[in-house]
Amino acid sequence: MAKLEALEGVGVFVLAIALLAAFTLRMSVPPADVLRAQTAPRVVTVHPTIVIPVR
Repeated sequence: MAKLEALEGVGVFVLAIALLAAFTLRMSVPPADVLRAQTAPRVVTVHPTIVIPVR
């Protein structure tokens, strides 16, 4: 019985590591729409600055 409980503990530990690895992999690879947004052209606008003379 003790051997079975030890195997269950190892199984739970392996399952926890697998879930952590899956979560980490999912968070490290961005979704396709985010990748498309990163490669989209960017429009940069420049506003004229207002110069206030100091007396």
